[in-house]
Amino acid sequence: MQQPRPSVGIPRIVDVDRQIANDEMRWRGFYAALMIGALVFGLLAYTSAPKALPIAFLLLFMACAAAFLRPTIGVYLIVFWTLVGDGATMPWWPFTKNMSSAESIMYVNDQLFLNPLEVLLGATIVAWLLHRLVDPTWHFWRVGCSGR
Repeated sequence: MQQPRPSVGIPRIVDVDRQIANDEMRWRGFYAALMIGALVFGLLAYTSAPKALPIAFLLLFMACAAAFLRPTIGVYLIVFWTLVGDGATMPWWPFTKNMSSAESIMYVNDQLFLNPLEVLLGATIVAWLLHRLVDPTWHFWRVGCSGR
């Protein structure tokens, strides 16, 4: 019987002390990334105070990055922002309107036909496909009309 291979780049945890050290390193890295992200977000908000377009694009970029790390987060964000960000609840953040809508916080110009929903949906689909291509355990099962 073949033994399962450990993931590449991840050290194998063999005792409790190593697990505690690994968890502490992961926690510190997450905390550092959170603080750096908060500083970048605050600096961007401070430098572009009257306009909110850079902040909205930073949120969209962070959502696309989260979708590339884990595609299910992209699906959750698509559902959340579509339900919360419609024209009736938040007219300044229309997630499903084009970036050519002048009333939108994401207004770029009159010729841009994309909306944030399509951008995040495309990023999520591409990330899911890349995750499926890299995963050696995933198989595509082709089922005929008879169910066999």
